Amino acid sequence: MPGTVLRYDVSVLAAGTGYARQGTGWASEAIDTLYAMGTIKGTSGTSFIPEKNITSADFVLLLVRALGLGVEDGSNFADVSQGSYYYEALSIAKKSRIISGMDGNNSNPKEEISRQDMMVIVARALKSVNKLASSGSAEDLCNYADALKVDGLRQR
Repeated sequence: MPGTVLRYDVSVLAAGTGYARQGTGWASEAIDTLYAMGTIKGTSGTSFIPEKNITSADFVLLLVRALGLGVEDGSNFADVSQGSYYYEALSIAKKSRIISGMDGNNSNPKEEISRQDMMVIVARALKSVNKLASSGSAEDLCNYADALKVDGLRQR
């Protein structure tokens, strides 16, 4: 239903009885699976808000959890506080060369991430765990009506 806000009650999930919802959600099965795997943990101890845009730090955190990535302690970005819940995930992603930040030293962790940047990060992450067998090129995107909106193709 347009305009319906989905709110999932993580405490209900933890009890294994399913989600308390307002409305229904096309992503319910995926959310259930990712929660059961420990990939997603909600926006607080009692809620998960799937309609909310995701920040770059949260996206990287989910990806690191989903792939089970872990490395020895490494350096982090200057704009990532050591006490932040995503500190370790960003450090792992940086050390694994999955992310490099905006200027090599800052990552803008609280900024919303674009779908384009998500795909770049996912491809790098999958390559890092040898799960990306094929590759494409920028030319593969040229047949799409919005191809010129892709960074890198605009300069051609």
